[in-house]
Amino acid sequence: MYTILTVVIIVVVVVAAFAVFGGVFKEKPILQVSQTLSGKTNDSVTLNFSVTNVGGDANGVVITASSTAFTQGTTTKIDIPAGKTVVASCQVTVNDIESKDYPITLTYTADGNIFGAFSGNVAGNAVFHVLPSLEIVDVHWKNDIAWIGQQGNFTLLYFNIKSNTDFAAEGVNVKLALTPTVDDLVVNPSSMEVAKIGPKATSEQISVAVAAYGAQVGNHPLQIELSLNGYVIDTASTAIEVRG
Repeated sequence: MYTILTVVIIVVVVVAAFAVFGGVFKEKPILQVSQTLSGKTNDSVTLNFSVTNVGGDANGVVITASSTAFTQGTTTKIDIPAGKTVVASCQVTVNDIESKDYPITLTYTADGNIFGAFSGNVAGNAVFHVLPSLEIVDVHWKNDIAWIGQQGNFTLLYFNIKSNTDFAAEGVNVKLALTPTVDDLVVNPSSMEVAKIGPKATSEQISVAVAAYGAQVGNHPLQIELSLNGYVIDTASTAIEVRG
């Protein structure tokens, strides 16, 4: 009986020792991110970081995102197992600053071992591209008539671009497209570049022609898209009816 009791005690001690040493020597997580995010000035945006852990298991991870591009953001607690990639999210407000790339500094804390919590920098390259706060406004058709005849008729579409930022935007691209495309229904011009908009001003009225050359009768959606440096800033939709 004493022998059995001794064996049980030894087993308990060994298990406890493994638990303690496992906690002591728990491998530190190594977190990595390589990502470019974007948002418009003055907007509240959600940053979604794909975080990869190439170190030990990470539990109770909280990531803090800092940049001159936006207010500081902090994620809720998440677990990132070793070798896995998890999306961590936080809410920030984009500052009213010049439109360009800004580096993001990411730091983290996580549950540690008996020596204390883990903490450090998230490795890699995280960038935030600030977009100007622009919007398409006052979209309307000539004489407020949104239809044309089927054969050899045309009309004009008007709109403006409004800047809501303290910094001028240059080289903004405007694209217009029928969605879906319609044979013999032409938008001209279908694309253009606006040299400069703002700060905090509305552009001169922009006009484009829409002409039918035997196009299919019906109501045809048309989309206007603003973009800068490959990032879409704003979109607006209207429609033109072709009558027989």
